[in-house]
Amino acid sequence: LNGISISFGDDADRSEVIERFLWKVGRGEQRRQILHALDFMRALHAVSGSPPQVFDELSELLDRYELDAEPLVELKQLVAIVEQCGVPHQQIVLNLSLGRGVSYYTGLVFEIHTQDGDGFDAQLCGGGRYDRLMRAVGSSRDVKACGFAFGVERLLAQLSRSDLPQSIATQALVIPISQSDVPYALHVARAARSQGLRTELDVTGHGVGAGLKLAAKKQMLLAIIVGDSEQRTGGVTIKNLKTGQESFSLLDSLVEGLPLKVEQHRLTARVNPTIHASAATYGQQECKEVPDDQQR
Repeated sequence: LNGISISFGDDADRSEVIERFLWKVGRGEQRRQILHALDFMRALHAVSGSPPQVFDELSELLDRYELDAEPLVELKQLVAIVEQCGVPHQQIVLNLSLGRGVSYYTGLVFEIHTQDGDGFDAQLCGGGRYDRLMRAVGSSRDVKACGFAFGVERLLAQLSRSDLPQSIATQALVIPISQSDVPYALHVARAARSQGLRTELDVTGHGVGAGLKLAAKKQMLLAIIVGDSEQRTGGVTIKNLKTGQESFSLLDSLVEGLPLKVEQHRLTARVNPTIHASAATYGQQECKEVPDDQQR
């Protein structure tokens, strides 16, 4: 039992939890419940494959054990966001037995892999959700967080020198009005980049007002605002941060009439990443309602 990676909470003593577990195993009804839970965990850890395959297997498994399907809904939303970032589901592997080997993770963990020149698997990046790490290293409170690290040497080994981008100023910031607008905002950011517009995405979730201040602080020229109305019409609202003027534009003609120079080509890297993710547990996302005075 000491070899099982299980989170027992902030204050629970591991040896005490294991002792109570062993005591309960010896009791009839509780023994059956524990064995039932262990059967579920065993079946859950065997689930691995492409998103469509895993979604079907998880749906059947949750139905069989009469469990809430909300984690599956969250997993589908996450995969949709990853796909909007340009990674097709054929390159995503969901492995519910994946672990990162450290105990501070409290939710989903992920890795990014590619193949080296000899065809061998090479891990480029790894990370995940950890909501209690800051307290563990001395903070007075928990801080909801997600982080990752790249292996710089491995990453550089996969890139030819001509693929390395130059440091150039960002021209536009895409600002989603609410959390539900993030997938569309990712799609907009990709479309803007494909048209040569150097673009970042606001991931702070603090609303339009804070996003505009962030864009101004970074001396960007444009803010691209997306919400429900923009999604319905297939466009965006563009705010010129120099003049304060706002205009509407369809997604396929973002750069037409803009007072700036756009790049005529895009840099492409010769890395073909595969994302491996484990979604057996979830950290709780902190969602905030955007006040009316921040809605444009």
